[in-house]
Amino acid sequence: WLTKITDADLQTVARLKNLTRLNLDNTKITDVGLAHVKELENLEYLHLGKVMALTDAGLAELHGLKKLKTLIITFVPNVSDAAVAELQKAIPGIDIKR
Repeated sequence: WLTKITDADLQTVARLKNLTRLNLDNTKITDVGLAHVKELENLEYLHLGKVMALTDAGLAELHGLKKLKTLIITFVPNVSDAAVAELQKAIPGIDIKR
């Protein structure tokens, strides 16, 4: 089942500047929503498992999250190995679980 969090909801979440953990597992968000997540400069953990609309473009939105330590993108079919490698270059030391 999908949770009801949408891209529009992430506009509100983006105002929570001290947020360190965000679980968006199995939501309907898209790359557009991740443009809001990139505002969370203190984010350390992000779970995007089963976010079927996520693509390489959405993953690229996360490049500025320098404190991000863990990213979970299990069961996300539209993200390439190249996009994951680019994110690992942008955020040294990040643990990306596929």
